[in-house]
Amino acid sequence: MLKNSNLLNLASLVDKIDLVTGPLSFALIASGSKNLESIGYTLSFTEIALIKAPFALHYLSKTKDFGSLLYWVPKEIVSNYAPINAVIDIFPAYKWRCESFYK
Repeated sequence: MLKNSNLLNLASLVDKIDLVTGPLSFALIASGSKNLESIGYTLSFTEIALIKAPFALHYLSKTKDFGSLLYWVPKEIVSNYAPINAVIDIFPAYKWRCESFYK
């Protein structure tokens, strides 16, 4: 049983949002339209700024698991700059890290 189910619930929410916004932003970026491409990049970076970064800071303040940054930061860099980002974003990376920390 996890010691902090609130963190696990928040991590699951981040992953569910990522499951939708990751492939959607990729589709917008790959559409060929400059306007849709701009919307895709805006969606992607807004998600990081408003959802993922605050979660990561909250997680770090509660757990002091700074190793998570070595996992999440490269994942975000690859998922936002590589053409396979839609595939990377379907995996529940935040929930997995939270679960592994509390095992």
